[in-house]
Amino acid sequence: MSFDSKRPYNDLHPLLPSVEIKTLVGLGLLEEVKAGRENLYIYPALLILLSDRSTP
Repeated sequence: MSFDSKRPYNDLHPLLPSVEIKTLVGLGLLEEVKAGRENLYIYPALLILLSDRSTP
């Protein structure tokens, strides 16, 4: 398969983003939450940083 710059990245590597996300879940950096038929990926460290900010 030759590279075509007009094709979206996901068309070139359809499973790569899924594998990377599952790796981040496995490392504990993301949490996977099932919401209906969808999976949501939560970044707990970011939520902690945002919730600890003092409000202006």
